[in-house]
Amino acid sequence: ESYRSRVVAYDTWTPATRSVPSNESAAVPWSSGWRMAGSEPLGTGRSASPGVSVMPGLRWAYSAGGTVYCAPAVENSSYLYFTTGNGNLVKMAHDGNSQFSMPLPGVGAQGTRASPLITYDQFSGPLAVWAAYRTSAGGRLQAFDQFGTAGVGVNMPGAVDASPIVMPDGRVIVGDKSGTVRAVNPDGTVNWTTTLPGGVFALVQMRELNNPVQVGVACGDWKLYGINGLTGQVIG
Repeated sequence: ESYRSRVVAYDTWTPATRSVPSNESAAVPWSSGWRMAGSEPLGTGRSASPGVSVMPGLRWAYSAGGTVYCAPAVENSSYLYFTTGNGNLVKMAHDGNSQFSMPLPGVGAQGTRASPLITYDQFSGPLAVWAAYRTSAGGRLQAFDQFGTAGVGVNMPGAVDASPIVMPDGRVIVGDKSGTVRAVNPDGTVNWTTTLPGGVFALVQMRELNNPVQVGVACGDWKLYGINGLTGQVIG
């Protein structure tokens, strides 16, 4: 069996605590695992967990049934979520036990390559798991609860391969290969839509003190665009 369709774990770690920076919304806790591509909204690849000191060997392996292109999202160091190339959303416990594996609604033949995203409500824990994927008509951003029940969702005109990101106020940003970028409210309504000249390959949040949060977008026209996260207006 190819390792491209397996998820493996080598060790566990001890979660650490870290205070929320002054310019970070309390609704986006830093100590909540690894909940998106790049770990946290700024895409630093850093986590509140210290990681492992040694690699003692394989702890468990899970056969996903399809190629796994994405990095998993981790909920409070207890559960991980990932998507597969054959179009499933999978939830695993930290000990390797599968919680569910279900088809993404309306998923296309090429499935998904984007990492899922976990958004949090600071009072009640996990709010939603968002998956971005290709459909036969274009793409879709779909929310699920922690039990795998599908909730709100937004269709996109083009295929979605870029991992979505979350803003400090809980809005989710998604982009597709047609160049369409959307900010989606937690209730599934579209806050703003912007169209760029090239297809979206990557999204990142950019923040400067006392200035509006920007969305950095890497496009297929070999350019990086900055978008005002509040209004959707292209900067510059």
